[in-house]
Amino acid sequence: MTSILAVDVGNSYIKWGLSNDYRWLAKKQVSHMEVQKLSSQWGRLSNINFVVISSVSHQLITKQLSAIINSFNYKTHWIRSRSYQCGITNNYKYHHQLGADRWAALVGAWNKFHQSCLVINVGTAMTVDAISRDGLFLGGYIVPGPYLQLEILVANTQLNHDLTTRDSEVFPTTTSSAVHNGVCVALTALIGKAKQLFLKHQGYYPQNCIVSGGGACFIRGHIDFPFIEIDNLVLEGLVFIAHDLLQTELS
Repeated sequence: MTSILAVDVGNSYIKWGLSNDYRWLAKKQVSHMEVQKLSSQWGRLSNINFVVISSVSHQLITKQLSAIINSFNYKTHWIRSRSYQCGITNNYKYHHQLGADRWAALVGAWNKFHQSCLVINVGTAMTVDAISRDGLFLGGYIVPGPYLQLEILVANTQLNHDLTTRDSEVFPTTTSSAVHNGVCVALTALIGKAKQLFLKHQGYYPQNCIVSGGGACFIRGHIDFPFIEIDNLVLEGLVFIAHDLLQTELS
């Protein structure tokens, strides 16, 4: 029985999950402002064999998180993207520049399905990444996510937008609806374009479209083809990476 604490340090939140032999026993998240809550949350856990972390956050959060982890004396690994890992080949021009969260999500998508796919993570930024049928990460796109787009519009224009608006309209009839639906359509248009480009360059459509991230609620109603939604694909990938690292260590 191998208990793994997987930690996804994003731009706005820290998400974590406790996995025992690929089964989730617990999942939680805290904002950057609440990072100290992790001490009490993790203090209730027991028999942690390994901690694996993906981080795209700034140094202050990393420093605070490191101090908390060190207080428990956990065996810890901070992941970085590699040229190859867990069945995925990295086609990025400089593989080390690929964000750790994107790499973990790609590993998670491939090891769950072993099929070609588009991997969409909707957070502060939205990423749309492509994996071929033979496990090659082809590359992908990064754009501002829904919350960031809304905040930028409100901060830099005279639009009086209610950020809680969720009305879905084909042709919006209020300014708030126009802003909300405009952002959603723009994001899903990128996903649709990526699917067409995948066909053009690979000669076949991706088998799966996988959507994850805290902003998935914005776009799920606007995607007009089948997709699979996974709660936190980065955490899933971190568990696969952890098992791979532990197996390599024992061999």
